[in-house]
Amino acid sequence: MDIFLVREIVTIAIMCSSITSNVIKRHYDNIKIEKIECRFNSPILNLRNFNNFVKNSILTIYLDKLKLIAGENIKTKLTSLDIGCGKGGDLFKWRKNGITHLVCADISKKSLDECVRRYNKMTINDNKCDEQFDVEFIRLDCSRV
Repeated sequence: MDIFLVREIVTIAIMCSSITSNVIKRHYDNIKIEKIECRFNSPILNLRNFNNFVKNSILTIYLDKLKLIAGENIKTKLTSLDIGCGKGGDLFKWRKNGITHLVCADISKKSLDECVRRYNKMTINDNKCDEQFDVEFIRLDCSRV
């Protein structure tokens, strides 16, 4: 294959990726943040519940395995990266599973701002909880890292 043709294909792929990232970012920045009560009216409520069950099960199984492998002191060292963290719907799952540090990354500023708000609310409401963890919030396109 001609090197110039390969260069053109790569250039087009990069341009398409950039356009796609901007479309995704705009989509999530434009989603209205609903109150939790509104979620019960969602036509995909059962799918969301199943999705959350699966995510929580996976986190629990594998974080428990990590704790067994590393010994009792892993809780003081357990850090995780949540790529595409969105509005922070998994913060309680992370806390429940005993991590101490979480890095939340998302392309959408609006979603990340909501994630920060939820984390702050969670820490204020549960300030006596011994399962607190620190969080870093990073806005970036994870597909470009």
